[in-house]
Amino acid sequence: MPRASCDPSWIAMERLRAKGEFQEVFSTGRRLSNSVATFMILPREGEGVYTAFSVGKRFGSAVRRNRLKRRLREACRLELAGSTIAGGWSVVCIPRARAAEADFSTLRAALRELLALAGVLDRSN
Repeated sequence: MPRASCDPSWIAMERLRAKGEFQEVFSTGRRLSNSVATFMILPREGEGVYTAFSVGKRFGSAVRRNRLKRRLREACRLELAGSTIAGGWSVVCIPRARAAEADFSTLRAALRELLALAGVLDRSN
């Protein structure tokens, strides 16, 4: 169940944690890509977006990988906070090489594009 928050800018964006959840998304989910990231996405019961960010060792040291994950997580949170979410989703974000050098506005635009393409964002508003 997503956590409630007093601050409306914080969206109910929970993390995918269990190995089984990852396997389900990778085995039955859809793959969507652009120049910055690849999304593996799967509809789920309930409300909210459950996310995971998979950053491989090719991006460098743990410091660099964690920085990229924080930037991606924040970009995703900001895009979801300003939008209406259509149902429940499991999303695994796998950055491409270009993501490491991209500025924050480019990351946000790329994630917005993938979220809209996937149908996560409700287009009726």
